[in-house]
Amino acid sequence: MAGNNSLQFLRGNGVKNEALLPGQPYYDMQNNKLYIGNSTTNANISTAKPIGLNIQAYWEGLGRDGALAASIGDTSFIELINDRVLSALCVNVDTSGTIWQVSWPEKHIMSTFSVLTWGSTELCTWLNSTVINLFPDYLKNNIASVTKSSGGDDPGISCKLWVPSAEEIWGQNATFSSSLDKDRNSDYLGYYRQLLGNPTSVGSEKLNSNNNCWLRNRVTTIDQWYYLNYSLGIIGNIPVNYNSFSVVFCFKIPS
Repeated sequence: MAGNNSLQFLRGNGVKNEALLPGQPYYDMQNNKLYIGNSTTNANISTAKPIGLNIQAYWEGLGRDGALAASIGDTSFIELINDRVLSALCVNVDTSGTIWQVSWPEKHIMSTFSVLTWGSTELCTWLNSTVINLFPDYLKNNIASVTKSSGGDDPGISCKLWVPSAEEIWGQNATFSSSLDKDRNSDYLGYYRQLLGNPTSVGSEKLNSNNNCWLRNRVTTIDQWYYLNYSLGIIGNIPVNYNSFSVVFCFKIPS
C-alpha cells in the first residue's frame, strides 16, 4: 500500500557509491531521504539530488507561505492510490504558482465521437475523473482548478489536469499552421520535456520514442485534433476515433 516511504522506491543502505539510473527514485534508509538520479548515466547517491524527507511533506508544503519552493527542472513523485508511482517535472514557475508535467504510462484516445471543445473530449473527462481520483488527497486538494480551451471560440472549461497546447510548448509568439485554433487559455510555458525520454537542455528536447502525444488544439472548424510527434512536429487532420496516442498532462500548484 502506498505511503510516505512507499515500497515502490529502490531502497539503499547508505552506501554513497550505489548506482542510480537517470531519474530513478531512491530511498536511503540510513538517512531517511528520497533522492533522484541525475542525467548522468550510472550516477551515484552522492551526486543525486535529495527531494525531501517524504513525498507527502513535499507536496503539502509546496507553495504554501513560502515553506517550499520549486524551480524549473525539479522532479518529484506522485504516489497513486493504486500503488503506482509517477514522476512529475516542474515546467513553469511564476507568481501564481508552479506547473508540473507528468507522462501517463499508457496511451489514450482523444474521443470516440465528434467533439469541438477540450471539455467535451473523453480525454479531458478521463483525466479529471479517473486519473485525478488516483491522486492522494494531500496532492489532489492542493491542485488549482484552471480554465483550459481547445482554441478558437471555445471559452474553455475549469479542470485540474490538462494536456498542453502548442502555445504552452513553444510560447505565445510561435508560428503555427493556419488550421490550428489558437488557445486563449494558455499558460505560455515555452518549455517542454517528455519524461518518457531522456531529459536534455531546454530547447532541444525530444520524445525519444516513436510515440505521438496529444495536444489540446483543435483543427479549425472540424472535429480533428493536433498531436506532437516524436520529432517535435505538430500534425493535424487525424480522425480522433482511430488513434490512441501518448498522454502528457499538466497540473498547477498555486503559490
